[in-house]
Amino acid sequence: MKYILNESQANDISKQLIKMSDNVGYYETLRGFKLPLSAAKIFLKPKNGNNFSCQELTEIMFYYIFQTKDIPEILKVDEIEITNEEYNGDGFHWNTSIINRSEVVETTYGYAQPFLCSSRRSMIISFRFEYYTCDFWRTHSGGKLSRRGDWQEPDDDYIEEDEFHLEFTYDMSDIEFKTLDQVISWYLNEYPKIVKMSAKEYFKKAKSYNEKHS
Repeated sequence: MKYILNESQANDISKQLIKMSDNVGYYETLRGFKLPLSAAKIFLKPKNGNNFSCQELTEIMFYYIFQTKDIPEILKVDEIEITNEEYNGDGFHWNTSIINRSEVVETTYGYAQPFLCSSRRSMIISFRFEYYTCDFWRTHSGGKLSRRGDWQEPDDDYIEEDEFHLEFTYDMSDIEFKTLDQVISWYLNEYPKIVKMSAKEYFKKAKSYNEKHS
């Protein structure tokens, strides 16, 4: 059975969601209502009536990426594969692994989390790249990939976190999200491009570091 709501009824539901989220946050609100993503796109509105805040988006996206898995955790752009995973700890944090599937495969692990609130309450992507491996697979003639060895082995190019890592932020303060559709579209299409650009820079610096200290 389908129900048709008029604009006034839809606005009332949106206000109820905002009121509850003021007490327990958006994540617990969504978990309590078990609101489908299709409904969330209609009823979730920015609390300020204009655009979503970093805290609102942190909780909303965390719920639909990791709790319901309606939004994918794995994203790909060209030769870069990005895998976001729920962090096993307090708060709405996630870890990120990145694989660069070029002629020589490189990998890194850390985090590349968007929608976070900076100390100034502006929206950012927070990056930290660590645990670098290079040449995990080597390309041979005929296009076949052959395993070179586990990263634990001493002949692999592997860099521990305490040896070399890179962390920085990407300013999102000039991006305004007025609807959940806009948020999801940005996450699926623009976020991977930014991560790719940042990861490429990390791989370049990590490789240079490895060559100097090998």
